[in-house]
Amino acid sequence: SSNDIEEEMIRAAIEASKREAEENYSNHELGRQTDLSESGPNPRQTFLEDPELAHAVSLSLRVHL
Repeated sequence: SSNDIEEEMIRAAIEASKREAEENYSNHELGRQTDLSESGPNPRQTFLEDPELAHAVSLSLRVHL
C-alpha cells in the first residue's frame, strides 16, 4: 500500500538525518578538541541544539503525525 511506502520514506529520512547529525557531531567534537583552549563559556553545545537539525527533526515529526 502507499502507506507502507510513505512509512519507509519517513524512516529513511529519519535515519539519514540521524546519520548526518552523528557525523556533524563527531566533526564538531574533533574540531573542538583542537581549539578547546579558545572555546567560549559553553563548549559542549550538542548537535541537538543545532537549529537546522532541530528544524529537520520537527519537520519529519510533523510529517509522521
